[in-house]
Amino acid sequence: MDRPSIPAGGRPVTSAASRERVVIPNQHGEKLVGILHETGSKELVVICHGFRSSKVGRLV
Repeated sequence: MDRPSIPAGGRPVTSAASRERVVIPNQHGEKLVGILHETGSKELVVICHGFRSSKVGRLV
């Protein structure tokens, strides 16, 4: 996969091919859902949104 390029603004630009929706179900029918951003690195970072916020919005 292509590595993201970083423009002058500092935010990485990723192509649609470098993202994948991941769903991990458990035995109770609940699902952990996330987005895997593939960079070609062997390093791993997990970022989780917190209480009273979400991955798409600010603190409410």
